[in-house]
Parts: sequence; C-alpha cells; structure tokens
Amino acid sequence: TFYNDFNNMITKYNPAIIVYGKNDSIVLNDSYEINSLPSLKNKTRFVNLLQLIKTYYELRNDPGLFKLYGVYSGNEDNQVHDAFDDCVVTYKVFEAFRNDLRNNIKTKEIRENFD
Repeated sequence: TFYNDFNNMITKYNPAIIVYGKNDSIVLNDSYEINSLPSLKNKTRFVNLLQLIKTYYELRNDPGLFKLYGVYSGNEDNQVHDAFDDCVVTYKVFEAFRNDLRNNIKTKEIRENFD
C-alpha cells in the first residue's frame, strides 16, 4: 500500500524528498529490492538537508540532527530513535534553517556550536 501510494504521489507531484544525511535515501532505495518491487529510484529527488546546512554554514563536521534542533529551538529534544520522531525533527530543522536563510539569526551560533 505504501509503495503504491508513494509511486502515485511521486508521479503526480514530482516532490523533492527532504532527508537528513544519505541513510534515508539508501534505505528507501534498498527496500525496493528487499520487497521485490520495481525501483522508484529514477523517479525520486532527494534533498540532503545535512549537506545544505553544512555548506551554508561552512562547517567542517556534520551537525547531529537533534543537537542542531536544540540550537535552533533553544530546547532539548529527547531523541527516541523513532522514524516518525526523526521526520518531525527533520521538518522542524528544515523550517528553522529556512528561517535563518531569510533572517540570518542563528548563523553565528550554529558555527560556534558545530565547528
């Protein structure tokens, strides 16, 4: 069911899929073979938020998703190693990064915390 819904959504909307690091796209692409399904690899567009953030802030090291969320939000978010929670935090980091691109509020703080 997920595969069919995902395929229909990709075909209809051609969305960019935001991931934090390469693992999500690798696992999704491996899942086609594991589940004996035709690959959707050529139909998907992944955007690696980690790489965008690392490049924008000129960081040498990869900032961890939850630590980065803490710097952006000012709160500690307890990582529960749950796929849904990871997605929610990735979305919150995406929104915070987009806001920082517009307003340049956290640039200095990000660089101080991750480089």
